[in-house]
Amino acid sequence: RWTDGEPHYDANTGQQLSFTNIIVLAAHHQETDIQEDDADGGHNSIQIQIWGEGPVSIFRDGQRFDGYWHRDDPHHMLTFTDLDGNILPLAPGNSFFQLVPLGFDKLYVKP
Repeated sequence: RWTDGEPHYDANTGQQLSFTNIIVLAAHHQETDIQEDDADGGHNSIQIQIWGEGPVSIFRDGQRFDGYWHRDDPHHMLTFTDLDGNILPLAPGNSFFQLVPLGFDKLYVKP
């Protein structure tokens, strides 16, 4: 994992972070009335609504799989399907989730 050209390292192992599955999940972002801080006039908390369904891109095994995420309510697990409605499994291993707003189209992935 990299951000702004700098690698991220695991503080316990000293190894650069890497993941078997990268899940880019688009969901509705709703500003709440909870004020997080006072800087620059204040910033309110964002509720990311990860229930219902929305678009997802899953990167695993050197490939990109587009589809949909599904979650009936906040107490259920996420499931993923491809564009034809077939279950889209994750590979065994660790996963990284990146949550983005609906309509987000600025995704750049380097192998």
